[in-house]
Amino acid sequence: MNAATGDKTDITVEIGRPRWVEPEIKAACLVFIRGIMKSPLDIYGSDLWSAMECALEFAKTELLANKDQGSCSGLVARRTSIDIRF
Repeated sequence: MNAATGDKTDITVEIGRPRWVEPEIKAACLVFIRGIMKSPLDIYGSDLWSAMECALEFAKTELLANKDQGSCSGLVARRTSIDIRF
């Protein structure tokens, strides 16, 4: 919910497939939270798995921070299957 207007806003969390930025040194996942972020952001890790973990933690932190500010009040989670392939 938009704290300023009281309007409901759909929020969608999109996390891209982990990819190597520097082979065997640094990996990244693109994260975009529609309804909160203005543009996607690369989140980095030391390998593909770490990049995915960091991306998930970033998304969780952003959602919780926005919940405290009122923009995610009444947040309803819809379960979906997650298929992770590297």
